[in-house]
Amino acid sequence: MEKKELSIFNAMKFLKDCFDEHAAKDGEKATMTKKELADLLHQQFEITENHFIAQYFDGMDKDGIMEKKELSIFNAMKFLKDCFDEHAAKDGEKATMTKEELADLLRQQFEITENHFIAQYFDGMDKDGIMEKKELSIFNAMKFLKDCFDEHAAKDGEKATMTKKELADLLRQQFEITENHFIAQYFDGMDKDGDEKITFTEYMSYLTKLFEGF
Repeated sequence: MEKKELSIFNAMKFLKDCFDEHAAKDGEKATMTKKELADLLHQQFEITENHFIAQYFDGMDKDGIMEKKELSIFNAMKFLKDCFDEHAAKDGEKATMTKEELADLLRQQFEITENHFIAQYFDGMDKDGIMEKKELSIFNAMKFLKDCFDEHAAKDGEKATMTKKELADLLRQQFEITENHFIAQYFDGMDKDGDEKITFTEYMSYLTKLFEGF
């Protein structure tokens, strides 16, 4: 897979497929149990410690029900994005993460302190040139989606929100959508508060609902 093939569609499809694969193990694909999340964390991040699994599950589960807790793909992605942003912003540049910032994240989230493991994780995430399918992780998919939003949203100097014109540029580049009525339809679907601007949360919420059918 060439790097240019890492599109919004591929990134969202990967995240949805990953969620569905694990959530469906109990026959109920719409929600994920703690055991299913544990399987996902083990496969994607090699996390096996119960206290870390509980920490991630409680961080994603918002309804406070102790039985079968509901976990949406959006909550999972938002949690990962918030975790990345918190550590990446330590040098004042939230869009990228240095090796030192990754080391802080690994220490805080996984209690990994050995330099050779930190270097291994960093080199494994920092990809150039050819990207094979196996290298498309949840982390890489989330970072791509955030970077794509930021790239287009920043064109008017305000990276936190996206205008209709900026969304039109994104839709043309990523999906080859050029018709004004489709652009207006997507924009209105994302702009939930009607302020004529789209936040990253509104953008991801709409994409999540859109990709439920895939």
